[in-house]
Amino acid sequence: MPAVYRRPTALVSLRPSTLTARDCELTFGYGANRTLRLGIVVRFIPLLAIALVSCQQLTWEQYMEAAAFAYQDQAFTEAEEMYLAAEAHAHAFPPDDPRLAFTLGNLANFYHSQARDEEAEPLFREALNRLQRVDGPDSPR
Repeated sequence: MPAVYRRPTALVSLRPSTLTARDCELTFGYGANRTLRLGIVVRFIPLLAIALVSCQQLTWEQYMEAAAFAYQDQAFTEAEEMYLAAEAHAHAFPPDDPRLAFTLGNLANFYHSQARDEEAEPLFREALNRLQRVDGPDSPR
């Protein structure tokens, strides 16, 4: 009978006292030369799901930063998606918060740089109106 090489594998670091009978080995493949620790994988999946959900909830600042970096990298589709996500996020802010106006202005600049002036003009106007409401009509901004 040939010897089977079993390389120890672990996705996460566990203390020996936390291992149970669920940490059984499943051998698969021709000649049974690979081993997968099912218990460790099963325990790791919920942690991975929680991490992925928390990573997907970006802040307005992160959306704006991601849009700027995507634009610099000439990833224009991604930049537009990030600006639109930032705009959706900014609509939840109080009416006197200037972040929605900044977002609309940046999105308008993006559209203007793409020669999409029909889409840019109403955004420029809305951004200007919002900033005038927040700062007053005589603001240097």
